[in-house]
Amino acid sequence: TATGAAGTLGGGGTVASGGAMTTGGNGGTPATGGTGGSGGSTALTPGGSGGTGGSAGGAGGQAQGGSGTGGGAGLPGAVPSMGCGTAATDTPEMFTLHNLTVLGHARSFFVRLPAGYDNTRAYPLTIMGPGCGGSGDMSIPIQNAAGPDAIVVGLNISAEVTGRDCFMTESATSPELDYFDAMYAEVSAGYCIDTKRILYGGFSSGGWLANLLGCARSNILHVQGSSAGGLPPLPECPDPIAAIFFHDQPDNTNPLPGIEAARDRILTKNGCTGTDTMPWDPMFPDCQTYTGCPTAFPVVWCMTNNGSGHSPQDMLTAPAFWKLLMQLPPKP
Repeated sequence: TATGAAGTLGGGGTVASGGAMTTGGNGGTPATGGTGGSGGSTALTPGGSGGTGGSAGGAGGQAQGGSGTGGGAGLPGAVPSMGCGTAATDTPEMFTLHNLTVLGHARSFFVRLPAGYDNTRAYPLTIMGPGCGGSGDMSIPIQNAAGPDAIVVGLNISAEVTGRDCFMTESATSPELDYFDAMYAEVSAGYCIDTKRILYGGFSSGGWLANLLGCARSNILHVQGSSAGGLPPLPECPDPIAAIFFHDQPDNTNPLPGIEAARDRILTKNGCTGTDTMPWDPMFPDCQTYTGCPTAFPVVWCMTNNGSGHSPQDMLTAPAFWKLLMQLPPKP
C-alpha cells in the first residue's frame, strides 16, 4: 500500500490520509507551515511527519487514521512504560538472556524484541512459561502469531529454587512471584511496553504458573493463557482477568478436573453469570466463550480431542492467546 499523498503547497497543506497499515503522508512545505499527515488506519503504525513548520501526524485509530501531533505510541489507550525512549542493545528477533538475583538465587529470563523495534512505540508484552525441563526461548512461540507487534519474554525455571526442573507452584507465596516481579521491573524499565496489554501464557508447569500469576498478579496482567495446566494454591486475587484455557482429552499428566477448577475460579472472580457458551472464533472450532462474562474479562474454554494429549498445542495456543489479547480493549 502507498503512503498518503503530500499536502499541497500554499497557505497550508491539505491533510493527507495514510493508507491502511501505512504511515501518514508528509505535510506540505508552504511558508506558513503545512498541516501534518494523518496516521495510518492502524494505531500500531506511526503517523507521518509534518511539513516545514508543520506538526507531525498522530497515531491512527483502529478504524480511521486521525491527524494530530506526535508520532504513534501504540494501540488506542496504550499506557507506555518508563522504559520508552531507552536504547535497547538486544538484537531484534533473537532471544537475549538476562540474569537476575532474586531472594539470593540466580534467575534468568529471555527477551525477544520484534523486527524494527522502536523504543518510542508501546508494544504489547507477551510472557511465556515452558513446561518442566523447558527453556524460556523454547516455550509457546507466540512471536509467530504476533510478528512485529509484540515484545516476548520467556521465563526460565530454576531447579535451585524449586528442587526440581519445574516452576514452584505448590505455595500461594511461591518465590516465582518475586521472580515475576523482578523480571517485570527490569523489562518495564528497559523496554517500551504497553502496560495495559500484558499477557502471560504457559504450558504444563507454565500453565500452572499461569493460574498462580493470573490470580496473584492480576493487577498487572490483563490476559492469562493456560495449556494443560492445573490449579495451584492461591493467595487473595486482587482483580478479574481475561482467560483462555486449552486442554486435550485425555491428558493423563494434568487431568481435566484441575483445569476445570482453575476456569471456575476465574468465572466467579470475573462476575460471570450462568454457564451458557457460544463459539468463540471460527479459526478455533473447539473454543467456546462464556456469554455471561464482562466484555473486558472474557473466559474462553478450548477442549480438544485431537490426540495431542499432554502437549502445548503450539499451532493453536500461540495464535489463540494473541488473538484474545488483541480483541480486548486496554486493561481497565
